[in-house]
Amino acid sequence: MCLRLALSAITFVVAVGPGWAAQKQVRPIGLVILSGTCTKLIVNGKDQTSECGNKILNTDYSDSRTGFYFTTNSDLVLTLSGIGDRQVKLDANNVVMPIDMVILGLKEQNDPVTVVGTCKFANPYLGPVLVTCKAEGALGTFEGSFMTDGSKPNRKVF
Repeated sequence: MCLRLALSAITFVVAVGPGWAAQKQVRPIGLVILSGTCTKLIVNGKDQTSECGNKILNTDYSDSRTGFYFTTNSDLVLTLSGIGDRQVKLDANNVVMPIDMVILGLKEQNDPVTVVGTCKFANPYLGPVLVTCKAEGALGTFEGSFMTDGSKPNRKVF
């Protein structure tokens, strides 16, 4: 159920894209599914960690937008999104990505929210890695931390 909801949120990002106005067709070009343990999930300043799922998704779009989708055992998917071209590579395997948008993927609602924040992550093909994201906006704090289990990422190319 939650993975289906995340895929619906991916479709929504394609529909609205950055700027959320009429623009060129934006399409997903890649999806990576990582398994592991969600260690923190804060939505609108409320602790949702007990609802965390055991998967995190990372998407890439044709307009360079990318996002991390924190899944839950309920109807919520928290997506923290930014422009991939603005990533700062700390070294060959560690990256900090600025975040400018959060999407709350709920059963019948996907609301983009403007935020300021970052996601930090490492190359998941090298073993267990920690993905941490934190952003602040008009609705409060959004935060997620996820430790991968080191298994090979499931990558889809569109």
